[in-house]
Amino acid sequence: VALDHFLIEHGINSVDIEGIGKNDLMNLLKVARHYRYTLLELEKRYNLLEILRFLIETKDALSLDMKVLEKSILEKLEGLNYQILRSFATEESLHLHAQTPKGLVEFNLDDNLFKEVLFEEAHYTYQKLMEYNLDFLENKDILAFLEEVENHAKKGANIQRYKGLGEMNPNDLWETTMHKENRSLIKLKIEDLEKTDAVFSLCMGDEVEPRRAFIQAHAKDVKQLDV
Repeated sequence: VALDHFLIEHGINSVDIEGIGKNDLMNLLKVARHYRYTLLELEKRYNLLEILRFLIETKDALSLDMKVLEKSILEKLEGLNYQILRSFATEESLHLHAQTPKGLVEFNLDDNLFKEVLFEEAHYTYQKLMEYNLDFLENKDILAFLEEVENHAKKGANIQRYKGLGEMNPNDLWETTMHKENRSLIKLKIEDLEKTDAVFSLCMGDEVEPRRAFIQAHAKDVKQLDV
């Protein structure tokens, strides 16, 4: 979040924008950043970011008959030159497979998506975006503009990420970990020893299948993982 804020704050100083004040632009891009985040989290679970955006950003899309919605979605995908391999719609759901630049993907549209907290949050955040006057964008996509601003901020900047203390030199250690005004000390308190032992055994024990099931169940919720 701190890096995102830095990129927005410094990026808007590098682009020429007319029709919106600096403070309003800063606030707008913060909302856009959160919208992008919720979309990407949704994409991990449901695939096809373009269709998720279509459902969220098209007025009254969710009130359409599923067959009508299927036709609109297929037209959208064909416009992106995605190959539709299979599509099947009922009164309550739509299931399709498509070949995309990322490979073969499956998309399921039903109440599970509409009731998804992230979907509701993305829809709410998009409505907040629409409260701004976006005429200054001249029909440019707001998320594309956000990326443009961030890229301007990255020019000439040295952005580093560390996987562990072993990759830091003495100056890095002092600036991020050792200096008492910069570091954060967090106290962990273990209250349920039985539950803690069970989790440790699950993640570090000899049984492979339970650990595999645990990873598959929670993999989509992992953030900032370096491999």
